[in-house]
Amino acid sequence: MSLNSVNLIGRLTKDVELKTVGEGIKKGTFTLAVSRSYVSKGEEKPKCDFIPVVVWRGTADFAAKYFSKGMQVYVSGSIETYQTEKDGEKRNGFQINAKEVGFADSKHPSNNSGNTATGGDLPFDLPAPSDFADDDLPF
Repeated sequence: MSLNSVNLIGRLTKDVELKTVGEGIKKGTFTLAVSRSYVSKGEEKPKCDFIPVVVWRGTADFAAKYFSKGMQVYVSGSIETYQTEKDGEKRNGFQINAKEVGFADSKHPSNNSGNTATGGDLPFDLPAPSDFADDDLPF
């Protein structure tokens, strides 16, 4: 048995980059800044990890349309590792292959209202987060 599952909440370090690859397949990439802490000499200290994320097809369209730099979002997916070679030196890397993404910021619509995207195309058009006033939100 094996398990490869990742769930993250963090902030986008820049807007989503959207490209078309292969035969018209949409690919979106972004980096998620995720906070964590560690203990050193008995003192808790903050740390930030910068996690590369890839989204595909309808999820890529959703992320490119509704996500922007600084926005807090959640990502659910799996870790994908790879190896590259540059100047004869092998380098290992990783990225998150996202299956689902959504808003995690309280200033944006609740995740329970369907404002998430998964691997397929979206069957509806979502309003942009900026179209909502704080008074419109149920929380």
